[in-house]
Amino acid sequence: MTRSFATETNIDIDERELEVERLATSFQIVLITLGARGVFFSTKTGGKALVPGVKVEPIVGTTAAGDTFVGYFATAFAKFVETGASPKYFDAEIYGAVKNANTCSGEVRTTMQSIPFG
Repeated sequence: MTRSFATETNIDIDERELEVERLATSFQIVLITLGARGVFFSTKTGGKALVPGVKVEPIVGTTAAGDTFVGYFATAFAKFVETGASPKYFDAEIYGAVKNANTCSGEVRTTMQSIPFG
């Protein structure tokens, strides 16, 4: 069965899921950002979900949106690991971490663009 939420790259979700599952055997967490559609994640322990996108307006630009997403997610993961818990137990918290990172990333798009150096 093909699911419509992963058609951004014109790859059926079945093919993408196979690739994500292959990656998840090598990596603890795989995240696929899908723009306005949200973020799909898969974990080595079998957790996976699509976190819906967040609608924000006005969109001024996308500069730093990806950096913001990665920063918020990495911070949530680091705080979890700092507790001494095994990363395999992060599945219970990953949805909230991805949702928060996605929300913050969306908010960045409503602010003034960064000024590039050079």
